[in-house]
Amino acid sequence: MPMEPAQESHRKRHGVILGGVGVAALIVAVVVFEVGTSKIDDEHALCPGHLCASDADTAKANSLRDDGRTLRGVGIGMGIGGAVLAAAGTYLFLTSRHESSPVALHLDRQGAAVSYTVGF
Repeated sequence: MPMEPAQESHRKRHGVILGGVGVAALIVAVVVFEVGTSKIDDEHALCPGHLCASDADTAKANSLRDDGRTLRGVGIGMGIGGAVLAAAGTYLFLTSRHESSPVALHLDRQGAAVSYTVGF
């Protein structure tokens, strides 16, 4: 009975893809967080000590602060997600199996031993 060729594991490829997406998400997270920080800095420059010169400046400062907080929150969330994806990709990459047959049958010619191995 002929044995079928060993199937290639896709763990390594999936690991590289997940890791790449994770690193890209981390880079985007840093950029988004920095943009949010810049908006908060602009709010502080517009109204030092939270003392604004006019109602229009107060409204603009509130908008800048809200946008900054939102962007920083998104950046933190993306950073966490990117770190999880990068860790999962690293795990898959490092635990990928080499080419092997998922099923093996071993016969011992000198004795009456037969072993059956299944790999997952």
